[in-house]
Amino acid sequence: MASYYLRLERWAMRLWARHRLWLRRSAQRSGWAGLRKRELDAALEKLGIPLEEASGVRGVLGSWHPNWAACVLGVVGGWIAAWAGWRVSLALAEVGVSRLHWAWGMRAMAHYHWMGKAKDAAALGLIDWTVMLAVTFGLVLWPAFWAMRWSSTARYRLVLGVVDAVMAGAKTRTTPRGRGRSRALRHLDQSCRHVEERLFKVHSIAGSVPRRSSRLRLIKRHAALVAGAQRAALHQVDVDPEPALTELARLQLVIAENHLHGRQAALLPAELLQDVRPVSRLRNTWRESAHVAMAILAAMAAAAGAAHVLPSMGVGEDVRPWLTLGAAVLAATLVAGWGRVTRILELFPA
Repeated sequence: MASYYLRLERWAMRLWARHRLWLRRSAQRSGWAGLRKRELDAALEKLGIPLEEASGVRGVLGSWHPNWAACVLGVVGGWIAAWAGWRVSLALAEVGVSRLHWAWGMRAMAHYHWMGKAKDAAALGLIDWTVMLAVTFGLVLWPAFWAMRWSSTARYRLVLGVVDAVMAGAKTRTTPRGRGRSRALRHLDQSCRHVEERLFKVHSIAGSVPRRSSRLRLIKRHAALVAGAQRAALHQVDVDPEPALTELARLQLVIAENHLHGRQAALLPAELLQDVRPVSRLRNTWRESAHVAMAILAAMAAAAGAAHVLPSMGVGEDVRPWLTLGAAVLAATLVAGWGRVTRILELFPA
């Protein structure tokens, strides 16, 4: 009997592997990846760049496949989380209406309850729906986020940005002068800006550098130099457009190829970075400071609101501090992200 179930399991695994292979091949033939690969080949031909210089990038487009697990988990978990969130918002609205003694609001809530359930139906309170939302996030949405984080699209964000920039450069080169070329130049500038933003996140995209690693500072300094070299190549488009577009595409392809080979602190050779002015990260620093300030303000507002609402809900005094702390951390995470919240929590004494 055990051998029968073992053979059945092996047969199911082989069937699933064949199905995944069919999905990947179908995506390559007629899907997004196959189309982008053909468009990249056409762009390289227009720019006069051999296909061998973009072998790694073309290989990425050849190995891309849709993440069906993330799609299914995201749809199912998103629907359940949206329903639980709707119930939490209704419970909060009912508490707020009762605290404000708003007659029309209380009448509307009573009508909603009368329309939504029978007289003997068991009602779930705010705490029940909040727990359901937290369980849904932990068991369904968090695996979906994890699957999306390690999907092909997320792991190759820098490469896909380079592909978009190379295609924008090829379109700019073949577009005649006039309004169309001006539009193509603006699109090229935006594509290069997206590549620059992903250069400063290359350590996060690679997923091989911890947050507190000593390698992080070196990678960020090199990313600033590489971004400066890309800006210098982009500026040459206004001086000598035809060869400048080709050199810009070659530079970006070198960045993508080195990134795929794991050389995050050597995206460009040293001779291409001589006399290059690194891009200042002061703007990103101000943006990070604004995110942290917004997280602190959101945490303070959530803590004040929880301290005001929890006593009226009949929550025990021994549970209130934990719920208040949870509300503050949740609000800060929704506003600024978990990474920034952990850096803020490190400032407090243990």
